[in-house]
Amino acid sequence: ALLAFSIESAIEGGAALLAVRHLKRLADEEADHARHDRALAHWIGVSFLLLGIYVLVRAVLELRAGSQASESLLGLFLTLFASFGMPIVGVLKYRTARRLGSQGLAEEAKESISCSALSFLTLVAMIGGLAGAPGWLDPALSLLMVPWFLREGLAHVRGRVHAHIH
Repeated sequence: ALLAFSIESAIEGGAALLAVRHLKRLADEEADHARHDRALAHWIGVSFLLLGIYVLVRAVLELRAGSQASESLLGLFLTLFASFGMPIVGVLKYRTARRLGSQGLAEEAKESISCSALSFLTLVAMIGGLAGAPGWLDPALSLLMVPWFLREGLAHVRGRVHAHIH
């Protein structure tokens, strides 16, 4: 679970770094902000696709192997933070995106919120595991996020950003 969390966090972190880079460009009065915003939205789409593919492959492999999650106090704390702290971060990012009028930043905020939803499903599976639920619960629940990741990713890569910021 910690390895999966690390890989998912690396993908999300890459998107966040792109957003920070975009914020720096907004300070440049001579930059083509609309073009950079579209490029950011495109790369956030790629990030969503990577998340969707990773979660799908990981879930299928775990379901096939019948692997059981091991207990981890660190994993529990990380999952709790991601489940309850990251939605707040995502909402704050989204508000900032609206103030700046940036579709790309709004999409990156949506990615943060969607990753927190994935973490919340992991938390549900962890609680289920304590209550005796089967080990396949976590990968099965994570599959619920794959359509959202893929839908968002394909829309952004195709240039159909749909974060309503106005």
